[in-house]
Amino acid sequence: MKISNEFKIGFWTIIAILVLVFGIQYLKGINSLRRGQFYYVVSNNVEGLANSGPVKVNGFQVGLVRSMTYDKASGNIVVEVNLEESSLKIPTDSHASIQTDLLGTSYVVITLGKANTYLQSRDTIAGGEKTAGLLDGATPIIASVNEIMP
Repeated sequence: MKISNEFKIGFWTIIAILVLVFGIQYLKGINSLRRGQFYYVVSNNVEGLANSGPVKVNGFQVGLVRSMTYDKASGNIVVEVNLEESSLKIPTDSHASIQTDLLGTSYVVITLGKANTYLQSRDTIAGGEKTAGLLDGATPIIASVNEIMP
């Protein structure tokens, strides 16, 4: 049985498109073949936070920021995070905050609580405020130095 050239071209085109889609997802840091747990964090300031940004628990990266949407009713930003660690259970009294490192990159930090009940996937983690970064206190000093320097 002879396979036509049109079939071969179509087959390899479909394979190339699939490799391209999965390759782009991989480069974004999104594992399309592995499903995680999704949670929401509501914040009024997400300055510096980007899609595919890290989500950390005790300094260990456990997931990524999946998306951010603006809630017109409350005026806040809803951040959807994907926790890839399926064994991680988030207690109901846990707290989320947005922190910034020295280079200005923001990330979500989840501080685990002590409750015996756990959040389910698609629940909202309390908190979400942006905490002061290391260089936030230096802003007034930099402004005064700029006034002194010609």
